[in-house]
Amino acid sequence: MDNGFYRIMLEIPEKEYEIVYDQYTPEIASEFLTYYLENRNDDGKPSNVQIQHDKNAHIVRIFANIHYDENEHTSYNRYYGSYFNDIKNKKNSGYH
Repeated sequence: MDNGFYRIMLEIPEKEYEIVYDQYTPEIASEFLTYYLENRNDDGKPSNVQIQHDKNAHIVRIFANIHYDENEHTSYNRYYGSYFNDIKNKKNSGYH
């Protein structure tokens, strides 16, 4: 931990990322990371989010600072639509 935040890198297979998104922007990376944290009941708050698409390795990397100092527990009531459920259904049906 440095100055109240952790620096993280999240790696996502390109195919899985592209099921939902077709662009590689910091805004989309922030949305993806926020969902990722909320889905795990993680109260960290991302900032300085950056994205890297490694076409040769077929990997998408999201880099961010995750802040925990003085955070209160967050209530996750956001509705994301069906596309995350669609991903889960595709995985459960054997799609890779």
